[in-house]
Amino acid sequence: MSAPSQPHAPTPPPPSPPAPLPQSPPAPQSRNLVDVVFGDYDYTALCMPRIPCTPSWRTATPSIFFSVNERLPIVVGLLMGFQHALAMVAGIITVPRLLAIDLSLEASDRAYLTSSALTISGLMTLIQIMRFRLFKGYWIGTGLLSMSGVSFTFLPIAQAMFATLRDSDFCQDGVPCPDAYGRWLGTVMVGSLVEIALSFIPHHTLRKAFPPVVTGTTVLIIGTSLIKVGLFNWRGGQAPQQFPAGHARWIGLGFFVFSIIILTELFGSPFMRNTQVMIGLIAGIVLSAALGYLNTQSIADAPLFTFPLVRRFKLGFYGPALIPVMIAFAISAVEAIGDVTASCEVSRVETEGEQFESRIQGGLLADGLNSLLAALLTSSPTITFSQNNGVISMTRTASRLAGVWGAMWLIVMGVIGKLGGVFVALPEAVLGGMTTFLFASVAVSGLRILSGVQWDRRMRFILTASLGLGLGVEMVDDVFTEFIPPAKNEVVEYLRQGVVMIVDTGYSIGTITAVVLNLILPEEGADVSSSDFKKMKLMRRDLDMDTMESGEQSD
Repeated sequence: MSAPSQPHAPTPPPPSPPAPLPQSPPAPQSRNLVDVVFGDYDYTALCMPRIPCTPSWRTATPSIFFSVNERLPIVVGLLMGFQHALAMVAGIITVPRLLAIDLSLEASDRAYLTSSALTISGLMTLIQIMRFRLFKGYWIGTGLLSMSGVSFTFLPIAQAMFATLRDSDFCQDGVPCPDAYGRWLGTVMVGSLVEIALSFIPHHTLRKAFPPVVTGTTVLIIGTSLIKVGLFNWRGGQAPQQFPAGHARWIGLGFFVFSIIILTELFGSPFMRNTQVMIGLIAGIVLSAALGYLNTQSIADAPLFTFPLVRRFKLGFYGPALIPVMIAFAISAVEAIGDVTASCEVSRVETEGEQFESRIQGGLLADGLNSLLAALLTSSPTITFSQNNGVISMTRTASRLAGVWGAMWLIVMGVIGKLGGVFVALPEAVLGGMTTFLFASVAVSGLRILSGVQWDRRMRFILTASLGLGLGVEMVDDVFTEFIPPAKNEVVEYLRQGVVMIVDTGYSIGTITAVVLNLILPEEGADVSSSDFKKMKLMRRDLDMDTMESGEQSD
């Protein structure tokens, strides 16, 4: 017999979970020293040359993208800033060097102008990058990685102005003429007010007044006129040291620099390709030193450190150059709109809307104020450099900190006076091999702008007329000036010099022609096929008949 079953005991309730202990807030993750200094960046991809028959020859490896306001590791910031600075140095030193040669300035003045241009470009870059708020939503600066440097746009005007002053016996060939440079600075100060005023006009209005057919024509003529200057220096320039102009040694030296630039693009790492022009210049300096072509005396005479305003020039004003300078500032404003737009695109920020509009306005105002300040500090006008957008795109670094580092590199290079002496000491053939490439890139920028033009009959006519006059004046000297005799009356002579500067500067007469024709020529209708044209004609006839019938019925 089985034992009787026991009754089931009640199941005890499950134990309640213990009350959670008070938690302290999580400690912030501190960045270790390695992350702060080096970060997680692919330095090999940045610095490794492209070797044929390897995977990196045709393919690009992905890398980190640093946004506009992102912090950078110290080494990354130093390297990226150094790239931006090296990409600009060759362009910055070209303008003061050529202007000093035109005015036959002393070697000490040439070194000063070169050094001060570097320092001032760094200071103006900081104004663009930092961005300052004004009244009623207006700004100074873009707040992007916008590098500022001495503009090529004004170089042909300055050279034409100095030539006119020599013709009027204000300056003499081969005699230093610093007062002419002072007149140039004063004229630029007045002209910079144009871009300052244009910064308060909506940028789409500026683009209507200066459409791509005008700006592209202007930039193309500027580039082609400057190529002639580059080739002139390539053959030895005005005052060869050991050999006459056109000597095979000068031609070979310039060709060496030009070839180094090409080889760097072909085999160089991303870092090297971003600084290819500077690499070509350094290679030319090294070869010149090895061959004994450097003017070592200018290096010895240059001070160890220098700053803007150490050397001053007597300010003046040259009225005949004012209209070309105003045109240059208007064109620079439109170019700046394109540069800032490109900076927004490669920086992956807004390209439309209120924020974008404020960046355009701030960039234009900063360019105008920077040019005014640069002239006060004895340098030519500055503008945002478009080639730095290529550096941003290739390195994928849009952080403003990289631009700040780049500005500091430029300031350091400018403060070291001996470096300016080195740039002055190099033979003009080295400068020519480098600037020929630089100036050709300006012409290519004009072609790129014109590539977006709608190539109808109207646009072809505008380009034909403006390029015919602009390029023709650059090819043949004094073609429109010899029939204008000097005047005995001082006021009339002043006006004559103004007319001479306009008609003897290719991009001035080309721009004026393009602007006038763009305003007076009617728009072209769209082309249609013959069958569509017949249909449109029948529709128009039916519409006219309906209009007549409705009018008769109302009567």
